[in-house]
Amino acid sequence: MKIEMGLFQQQSLKLAMTPELSQAIMLLQYPAIELTAFMESKALDNPLIEVETGFQSSSGWKQGDMSWIHQISDELPGLHAYLKAQIPFKVMDTNEQRVLHYMIDNVDDNGYLRLTYEEVNSVFPVRQAEWEVAREILHTLDPAGVGAESLSECLLIQARRAGNESALLVALLTDHFTSFVEKKWKELAKTLNKSVVEIQRVFDHIQLYNPRPGAAFGSARSQYSMPDVRVYPSKGMLVAEIIESCRLKTRDFAIGIEGQHDEAAEHYMHQKRMEYKWLQKAIQQRYETLLHVTNAIIDKQMDYFLTGKLDSIKPLVMKEIAELLEIHESTVSRAVRDKMVETPYGTIPMKMFFSAGLQTDQNTDASALKVKKEISNVIELEQKEAPLSDQAIADYLKQTKGIVISRRTVAKYREQLSIPSSVKRRRY
Repeated sequence: MKIEMGLFQQQSLKLAMTPELSQAIMLLQYPAIELTAFMESKALDNPLIEVETGFQSSSGWKQGDMSWIHQISDELPGLHAYLKAQIPFKVMDTNEQRVLHYMIDNVDDNGYLRLTYEEVNSVFPVRQAEWEVAREILHTLDPAGVGAESLSECLLIQARRAGNESALLVALLTDHFTSFVEKKWKELAKTLNKSVVEIQRVFDHIQLYNPRPGAAFGSARSQYSMPDVRVYPSKGMLVAEIIESCRLKTRDFAIGIEGQHDEAAEHYMHQKRMEYKWLQKAIQQRYETLLHVTNAIIDKQMDYFLTGKLDSIKPLVMKEIAELLEIHESTVSRAVRDKMVETPYGTIPMKMFFSAGLQTDQNTDASALKVKKEISNVIELEQKEAPLSDQAIADYLKQTKGIVISRRTVAKYREQLSIPSSVKRRRY
């Protein structure tokens, strides 16, 4: 075999990921609010670009009418300030007030005290009696349960405030809390010489209490979402339209910069004008792709758009939409990512229209949403004294609904619905 070195010409095709292509991919997956923020950041760098919001859409809804948003408070009242406003200064001396203030400053967002006597004493001298007085007063403040050091203490404080403190409740929450919440009630009944029904009554009482009393005073700002697509009936048909959150236009004052016979300025403005044109084209391409995907979803999920029932959503995967539109599956995934669609029955995430299919005895498959609802209905109607196991639910669905589902899938869907197992659902 003879090996020689030489130069040869060969043609080949390669896909180059240019910055423009990468940015176009990002634009497609941006929801409406993120797209507006991106456009505004571009307007800061490009003197030709001006972002316009608040124009009239084709359906008559004005995007700039945000009066309802302005009514949303930016900040919620703080938990620490709310607690300090309740301090009864007349019944406390200066040292006790100082300890209580320091305690309140160390209450976390859930309302729990993250401080010990040793820790506060290392910061400034405090007597044990002063600590106990301040701690007792903290437990009397609203919301009930605030200032507790553990979940069991939090529930105990609320039970005491509600007048439901009994010897059995105190014993369960202080000495047998783990076994109590894990519903090892038969063992507890023998240990405490009580009936299982009495323990169950205590459990029912504490279900009414708040395990996170400070959560309502969270410092997070109010969040809202803006739909990207609107679907509405018109002349007996369903029409989809893009809700444009922003629109680009050229700043008039920037046009005067051109034609000044300055080579550097001409080159700079040429680059910015090319960027402006590319950005307009990319946004238009995003709108067209999003509209095509929405129309394909309407064709596949017509039952939902006619009835508004979530259990009428049929099994659908992104590959079906991709094949129908002759685009790549990843394009569909980016198009529906974090997008919201406004329908006559409410605004829902676009991804909700995509659901895995489960085999049935009939010709059509059942969507995961429908199966979850069936599982929820079965558990709601079961005998609470003898709840159905996951295998029994799977057998029931196969016999009555023709849905072929495994025990593992039932368990997975049940956990997603936050429904406990049959052992923990049992009533005595």
